[in-house]
Amino acid sequence: MNHYCYHGKKNFRKGFRALVAGGGTGDSLIYLGHQLSVTDAELVYLDLSEGSMEIALRRVRCRGFEHKVTWLHGSLLDLPQMGLDPFDYINCSGVLHHLTDPPQGLAALKSVLKDNGAIGIMLYGQYGRTGVYQMQELMRLVNRDETDSYVCVQNTRSTIDALPSSNWFKRSGGLSLLTGGQANDAEIFDMFMHVQDRAYTVPQLYELVENAGLHLVDFTLDFRSLFKPAYVVQDPQLLERIRRLPKRDQQTAAELLNGMITKHAFWVSHSAEPQIDLSDPDNVPWFSRMAIGLKIPESIRKIQEGDWVFKIRRNNSFELTLKIQPVPAAKRFIELIDEHRTLREIVDLIAAEYARRPSTDEVLKVCHHVMGVLRQCDSILLRHKSSPHLLKRSA
Repeated sequence: MNHYCYHGKKNFRKGFRALVAGGGTGDSLIYLGHQLSVTDAELVYLDLSEGSMEIALRRVRCRGFEHKVTWLHGSLLDLPQMGLDPFDYINCSGVLHHLTDPPQGLAALKSVLKDNGAIGIMLYGQYGRTGVYQMQELMRLVNRDETDSYVCVQNTRSTIDALPSSNWFKRSGGLSLLTGGQANDAEIFDMFMHVQDRAYTVPQLYELVENAGLHLVDFTLDFRSLFKPAYVVQDPQLLERIRRLPKRDQQTAAELLNGMITKHAFWVSHSAEPQIDLSDPDNVPWFSRMAIGLKIPESIRKIQEGDWVFKIRRNNSFELTLKIQPVPAAKRFIELIDEHRTLREIVDLIAAEYARRPSTDEVLKVCHHVMGVLRQCDSILLRHKSSPHLLKRSA
């Protein structure tokens, strides 16, 4: 969030306020609360379901940050009238697409967002859910005269088991969500029997966001690469033609080419350019939790000959290949990242270690190349030195 939404300069330790709008059973609340546990941040949970709120409350109690959370029972559409202080960050995942008027919902969120704040949103993707909507239509026919929800779910399970190979949902891989009957009744009901469910294409996302007077900042990690034509198109001439298009048209083309994107997760902001200035030498590079877990820094440092090549599967749809030529300056850059040194400090240290001192521009070019490769999967992120780091690494 800091890298993409706050120019890398947000101080999460002092006075940070976050709203989880449509908090459900608490997943997003838990993620935020865990990361903000060492701060004085205030979290506000809002949901229409008292049952979901009770589950979320019990989960928070287990993790010991109940004192950080304010619990509100109600609709996000009521936010403009609730008298709440504005928020630095709002999480709204899987909610707006279930409203009868999603633009009204986004306007309600904007009404309680700080001028320099950001919203994280997840909405359904239209093309990837084509089979889902055909199944919804089918189940409306099958369950037409049935009022018992449990029976409706069992009818749906039976229908899924009976799908022929020609069925669009089955052909599109939708059954991977339900293999072996692993999906619970609530998931089946939500997917096939929700009373209000709409999906979006990329152009419709931009229209929704811009009509609200906001800007679409970027897609989040699991989805960002899906919207880059280079990861979908193999033909160089076609790729070059698509790359000449404006950014959103490239994303539109990638979505149409892929055909299987079922969700859009992205950030929006008042600012058109809230991302960190990658050229600022006072930025501090650091390895993400994912990079540490996959031992990416360690694998780069150990390479003895040849290029460093690393493959990461993204969103169960394709492999993202990372490639770095491990010249000494590149490996030393990896070694010197300690979550405290600035890029300027690292470059100066590398330049001073060589008998033939390379220029700082030469070293900086190598460092920027390494960061550019690893930022494709958020393995390296940046924060400004004025922003204190939150993550604590275990030994």
